Amino acid sequence: MRWLVKLTWPLIYFARTFDEIMVKGLPFEAVRQNAINLVLYSIVFIPIAVVVFKKRFGIQTDEMVLEKIDNG
Repeated sequence: MRWLVKLTWPLIYFARTFDEIMVKGLPFEAVRQNAINLVLYSIVFIPIAVVVFKKRFGIQTDEMVLEKIDNG
């Protein structure tokens, strides 16, 4: 379970950024670095999550289906 916490911990950047802007009324410059960290985290982990999801649930892409049809 610790690995899950460590893996999802950077999502705190998302919560803090929007909390500080919307609730506390801070200017965006005050939380700019947290927003940048959120974008970088998303760029890295969304593709990983998509691959894991496809493997876990056996989702096939169109290329895989066409390849199976061609091979008979």
